[in-house]
Amino acid sequence: MPFHRGGGPGNESRRFEEKGALITGAASGIGRAASVRLASEGARVFGHDLNADGLAETAALVASAGGTMETQTGDISSAAECRAAVRYQIKYGADV
Repeated sequence: MPFHRGGGPGNESRRFEEKGALITGAASGIGRAASVRLASEGARVFGHDLNADGLAETAALVASAGGTMETQTGDISSAAECRAAVRYQIKYGADV
């Protein structure tokens, strides 16, 4: 049985309420799953990836989970892009 905070099974945790999450690789795989999960637990998600279409799909999944997500397309392997992503996340209004 999965671990659930805040009571017994089925009680959705809001442990990330008012927190931010910067997720790289958010367009698919583990990045997508983390984005949806964190959003469902109250986090404001900022997703970054090279794949704009995949980011849009992830954002739709986040919205259907009741969360919010901002997206930015770019190449996180660049130091300048990393700094820009963090600056945007801070501007978006969340702790990183």
